[in-house]
Amino acid sequence: ELRELIRYRISLIEERAREYNRFDKVLQGANIKLYSVASHLSTESGMEMIRAIAKGETNEQVLASLTVGTMKKRPELEKALQGLIQPHQQKMLQMMLGHIEYLSQQIDELDAEVEARQQDNTALLEALDAIPGVGKQSAEVILAEIGTDMSQFKSAKHLSSWAGVSPGQNESAGKRKRSRTRNGNPTLKKTLVQCARAAGNTKTTYLSALHQRIASRRGAKIATVAVARAILEICYFMIRDGSMYHDLGADYFTERDHQGILRRNKKRIEALGYKVTVEKITA
Repeated sequence: ELRELIRYRISLIEERAREYNRFDKVLQGANIKLYSVASHLSTESGMEMIRAIAKGETNEQVLASLTVGTMKKRPELEKALQGLIQPHQQKMLQMMLGHIEYLSQQIDELDAEVEARQQDNTALLEALDAIPGVGKQSAEVILAEIGTDMSQFKSAKHLSSWAGVSPGQNESAGKRKRSRTRNGNPTLKKTLVQCARAAGNTKTTYLSALHQRIASRRGAKIATVAVARAILEICYFMIRDGSMYHDLGADYFTERDHQGILRRNKKRIEALGYKVTVEKITA
């Protein structure tokens, strides 16, 4: 039941995101380039301007005065708001605004229902929320999809394979070749990838260091899936053992391979024609 509620909530959130995208399509048709100066149309400033446009306001100076924060300081804002809005476009914006308000109300109701059903797992959700990239809603999705009984999975690797964040098997003549990820739980996989992208953008965390380490060699997409798998395995051990998240730090891989880093950098400098002498600084 919880899984069905959360999956339906995800569908409503995605539908609301599509409505935000339709805002830009209508505004572009009126030659209003709001998306070029706003980080997203769902921001407070963006929604205030869209509501004013839907009511018939066309003066770019009045529209620009509705903004708050850093957007208000942008000199190109008034120029981006110069357009020609038609009555039928105003009507479409009004209907989209009404649909977004309705969807937001439904999402809030589902949030309350999910929270009521997860009262017994409040401490566990707060613990999972401490993982970089994992928010409250993401933790609810993970817990609803995999449950709280980890005995049904033989190991963290079995859970990763079931979720679809493990590499596929493509071996020929004893050589492992690059392959796509396995098919798995699509809802869980999508949520983990979103968390991995957020974790990769964090600073001074183990997961961001892992993402940078793999992305430099194999690309950002493969690194994102690898971080998604790491997040799921962290969740597995936290749920199974009842432990809290402990970040290893951004310098984990550097501290683990001192000699390797020295050897590689010395070799690169010597290849440029220099003689290198390495001496450790005493404390």
